[in-house]
Amino acid sequence: MAIPRITFIILFFMAEILFLKPSSCALIPSIFISDVTPVSFTVNSTFRVLTQSDILVFSSPEANNDITDQLQVNRYPLYGYSDDVHSVWKTRQEKETIRQRMKTLKHSQISFSGCMPATTYFFSVSSDQQIYSVTTALYNQFIYHAPQLIVHFPSSHNNFNPNGYLIIAQSPLAMYPVSAIVGDGRPEHAIVNLCNMFDTNGLSLNTNSGIDVQVVAQGAQLTPVSSLIHLNPSETFDVANSYSILFNSPPTYIPIEFQQFSENQQHQFTLKANDHETVAGQLNISVQSSNPELIPNENITVSYTGTDYVVSVEPALFQSGSASITLNISDSYNVTWTTFQINVQPIANTPLISYISPLHGREDSSVLLSFGIELMDNDGSEVLENICLNGLPHGGKISAPAIFEDPCWTLETTDDHFLRYLPPENDHTDFNLIVSYQSRELENNDIAAASTSIKIIMEPVNDPPMISKCSDMVMNENTISQPIAFTVVDIDHASSELQVSVSSNLQSLFPQSSFQIQGTESERYLTIQPAPHQSGQGEIVITVSDGEWTDESRFMVNVIQYQPELLGDLNGDGILSLDDLIIALQVTSNMNPHICYPSASIDSVQIMIDDALYIIFELSGIVYHSGDYNPSDLKINLNEILRLIQLHNAGGYHCDSNSEDGYAPEQSEILNQCPYHSSDFVHDGIFQDWVIDDFELNRFIQFYNAGGYVPDKESVDGFRPR
Repeated sequence: MAIPRITFIILFFMAEILFLKPSSCALIPSIFISDVTPVSFTVNSTFRVLTQSDILVFSSPEANNDITDQLQVNRYPLYGYSDDVHSVWKTRQEKETIRQRMKTLKHSQISFSGCMPATTYFFSVSSDQQIYSVTTALYNQFIYHAPQLIVHFPSSHNNFNPNGYLIIAQSPLAMYPVSAIVGDGRPEHAIVNLCNMFDTNGLSLNTNSGIDVQVVAQGAQLTPVSSLIHLNPSETFDVANSYSILFNSPPTYIPIEFQQFSENQQHQFTLKANDHETVAGQLNISVQSSNPELIPNENITVSYTGTDYVVSVEPALFQSGSASITLNISDSYNVTWTTFQINVQPIANTPLISYISPLHGREDSSVLLSFGIELMDNDGSEVLENICLNGLPHGGKISAPAIFEDPCWTLETTDDHFLRYLPPENDHTDFNLIVSYQSRELENNDIAAASTSIKIIMEPVNDPPMISKCSDMVMNENTISQPIAFTVVDIDHASSELQVSVSSNLQSLFPQSSFQIQGTESERYLTIQPAPHQSGQGEIVITVSDGEWTDESRFMVNVIQYQPELLGDLNGDGILSLDDLIIALQVTSNMNPHICYPSASIDSVQIMIDDALYIIFELSGIVYHSGDYNPSDLKINLNEILRLIQLHNAGGYHCDSNSEDGYAPEQSEILNQCPYHSSDFVHDGIFQDWVIDDFELNRFIQFYNAGGYVPDKESVDGFRPR
């Protein structure tokens, strides 16, 4: 009977995880079944939001035996996703945000679990006269090596929000589709676990020869958006093998009309282009000229004004004629293009400038600029009046040799002019330096002016990161410190990219396992747990690194001796001994009801037999497993198994003194001031991390199947099956 028990527990666990799949491409039923496992199924609505009271489940097609109360009902999404480590309420708020999106898109999911394998269930939906049926799967054979299908949307957008979309995936060989909600677990993503696709025999699909999967995004503006893919087989379909689908619409634009302007003049016009999934101004636009002699490609620039794209075109000096200009507009996924005509009309000659573009410089270093201007009129009647430089980044300056910001000055000669660009501190912005110049015809006082663009490319220089300083502190031995807050910043890197490590000059007091760092952004927290029964003073060094440079914060920690009051110390002598057991047994049997108990950790009004058992266990070195709490009896029951599965499926756990077992689902980097769960142990190079992984869950199931456990200090987790 051990094998069926293991199978049932594992399948129930997998049914708790959210996966996806579709039913058809162009037409999705208003009510359909998805995510069928041996112990669960999900009812989907694509036309209105269902509540738990809208669905009744029956054991017969005549709908005369209501078994709804016998099943566990969950409304999806179960939880939201948040990188914010400071407050759990934001995670709950995001969950409600996704649900509101689903409500707006008029679809919903309700899951029923606790079903029997290979069993047909019948259900009805309020205001619908039809009786629906679903048959659960017989056996899931891909529990530990299921392939993943990742459906994602472009991440750079501001008015496009795919969260709340219903993703449906279906194989022609599968009895039922699987489904998921975009944003439930990962922002702007949905992950389909193809493990829950079953054939007519109720078994997982055979993927040895590959499998065709059709995916539909229900709720997108191009409703429904669909994609057909073929997944190739591999030796092991494990979670490391993932297949991605991207839903994305191409950029759009308004065609550009015929453009006409004069020779030797810069011409600008507006390009109205946008993309449904891309932040305004973030499209990638490249250009190509059909006549590079007239319009060189480097003389065509595209910039964003905040409302529209502006195309700047500058013809080659003293050239006229026509050219076709092609603009390629890309959102990094799709490309569209437009072609328009330009006609450059001839005019009187203007001065000619010579320069080098692009110029390269380094952050925090000046850049030497060199250019020359030649007057085309050689009869001596034309003079050069001035030169202007524009387009410097904010705070940038030009030295000539006096320092100017966007300077203009009068020249007395036409020789080469050597200037230096002084960038702002820590700035490596690439920019176009606009050089404008003007000449005057002395005979008729006419003015001819022109301008050109010199590309300045600045090479970034990596600056060291910085870490805030921590103060010296005092703590008791055999205790865990409160979180020590510190900040890490780097002008060149995101805070999440910085690596933080901790060390001490006193390993006997502070081994490496004493330190736990929480947080991934600029705000970080350090928790210190000295070696057991050790005291003294040592220096702690927190080091932050960007991969090249480092900074550190040093502080002293003084660990003082402290003897806490012992649990079970009934005679108050500071030790747990046989005398305490005798007192507990006397009071339990009412032999000495008036005895005084100095220890505040034992109920002084009534001592139960459990207190005596605790002392016996403590004297013999016996400890209970954290998962053995209902009751603590060196046995693992079904409720205790389901509780650990809940902590596993939540992706982590945190401390909660008000809960039944002292823990609660979901990770929290600030709510972890309690011992790790017994099932969170060191194995295979993985340290305790506030997460119950598959190996640790299976170890707990092993205790259940063995009928109990006993403490074993030599085992990997401190226990062994009976």
